[in-house]
Amino acid sequence: MQHFTQGLRAQTRMLLDASAGGSLKNKNENEAKELVETMA
Repeated sequence: MQHFTQGLRAQTRMLLDASAGGSLKNKNENEAKELVETMA
């Protein structure tokens, strides 16, 4: 997931972080994947 998020534009990373209720890095891999799938 880290490689995926590093490849995103800064604005997209900020949107993911906001949707995660903080930094996406604080989520475990399953939580982060579920969030991304929900947003897709």
